[in-house]
Amino acid sequence: MQLKLIDRNVNKVLREHENSPSNIEYRDTEIKGFSLIVRESGKHSFCYRYRNADNRWKKFTLGTYGGDLTCTQARAIASTKSGEVKSGIDIQDKKVRTRQEAEQRSLLVLKTFFEDKYKPYCLSHMKAGAERARVINSSFVRIWPDKPLGDINVWLMTNWRKEKLKAGLTHG
Repeated sequence: MQLKLIDRNVNKVLREHENSPSNIEYRDTEIKGFSLIVRESGKHSFCYRYRNADNRWKKFTLGTYGGDLTCTQARAIASTKSGEVKSGIDIQDKKVRTRQEAEQRSLLVLKTFFEDKYKPYCLSHMKAGAERARVINSSFVRIWPDKPLGDINVWLMTNWRKEKLKAGLTHG
């Protein structure tokens, strides 16, 4: 169904479909691809649909009506996203890449890498994995939790070892 997505029209539609047993999508009459999805669950979200360079349909969720966005805000975002798509940017792929890069950056500190990757690996693949994880945690993660992985090098480890030997730690 087509409808100019402004607060007055959307509020009227939501009252009419308050107990609707199905999802309904209302496409905006002015911005091609901009729409409001009214869900039977009661959640209403704005999205922008477009075709990417491979001619595949993509859906980019802008936010929820009443929670995150008003119609005016969603319309402004949809207009911006429309411009990005027209300039050749696949906005959904960009969003996914941005999320993946943020996740990768968070893994680049010792504590996150240890907790999310190395410790589960130790526990599932090594006989003495629990002990190894405990030793690494107490020896390194506890003292360098926010240390970027790229900053952990031979020089740092050699200095750590020298300090421990000076303090009386023995080999083995």
